[in-house]
Amino acid sequence: MSKKDININSNIFNNQNKLGSGVEGNVYKVDNNIYKLFHSTKDSKLTEELCVYLTSIKTKQIRMPESILYNNQNEFCGYTTFYLNKGNGLHFGKMTTKEFFDNLNVLYKDINLLSQKHIKLEDINLFITTDCKIYVIDVGDYKYLPEESVLKVQKINEILLNDSLIDLFQNCFTNTVIGEKAKNYFKEIPLEKENFVNEIHMMLDYYVDINSFLNDLYEELTGEHKFSK
Repeated sequence: MSKKDININSNIFNNQNKLGSGVEGNVYKVDNNIYKLFHSTKDSKLTEELCVYLTSIKTKQIRMPESILYNNQNEFCGYTTFYLNKGNGLHFGKMTTKEFFDNLNVLYKDINLLSQKHIKLEDINLFITTDCKIYVIDVGDYKYLPEESVLKVQKINEILLNDSLIDLFQNCFTNTVIGEKAKNYFKEIPLEKENFVNEIHMMLDYYVDINSFLNDLYEELTGEHKFSK
């Protein structure tokens, strides 16, 4: 049974393979594939036409649909993508500054490619993997804007990405007494790409890894020794 014409009544779509359920549909993992099946296409922001278009765009760390799913009435009902091993804040902290900037460069290249194709990201859901990679997931929040200029779409996408990256740092402090101080600290970082990259470089260049930076920032904001997750 090929993924493209998979029957949604197949026995692979069971509770054992189910990863979760949301407003739009259910998500299943089978081997190294993720299947997202919509409750109804009316519940999805993602149209069949856009999904077909997205499968033709080959990005590296912004996840695109790999295949389109149809039910046994040949109706569009979802898509597949590859499974990613989910990490957490500890994996983000372990990330070397070189790994962080490598991730940043790949994501900017992906953003550039999507913008050239007039794809605008409505929202960005960042996903850290166990091998310290940063991915953007959830294609349901992508829009096709053929009337908008590439430069305008790219600027919007870059600002969304940069804002989400700042959230990664900021969220490391959500369970500490200095959450608001950290929020104000990161709020000062500009979100336009060139200024953002320069600021992030100045912020991290001294450090071998992200956690070393977090430790020093914790001390700077609290006067106490060592930040712990």
